[in-house]
Amino acid sequence: MVLATVAGALRDMLAARGEQLREVTISVLVSARSGTSGGELGNQVGVMPVTAPTDGDLGERVTRIAAITRKRKSRARGSSAALLVPAFLLLAAWCSRARRARA
Repeated sequence: MVLATVAGALRDMLAARGEQLREVTISVLVSARSGTSGGELGNQVGVMPVTAPTDGDLGERVTRIAAITRKRKSRARGSSAALLVPAFLLLAAWCSRARRARA
């Protein structure tokens, strides 16, 4: 619903400026964890780009985007998690050091 609403809003905003937008690619955070066993707990996230259609009414966009995301989710998961996790760990360490330095 959110992706369909964002896609429609972007289409309307650009149409008001005389531009056309048939689809928009939106990056969506997804869980990359494949199981819930004790050794695999913790946040494991990835980014799944979703190319959302902007045409049609909200209901049509929701239906089409649901089909697109369902298909994308069936593919291999976590390909971007390997890139994001180290970046978030570095950011957390930097924030922790910055807080201690201010104290």
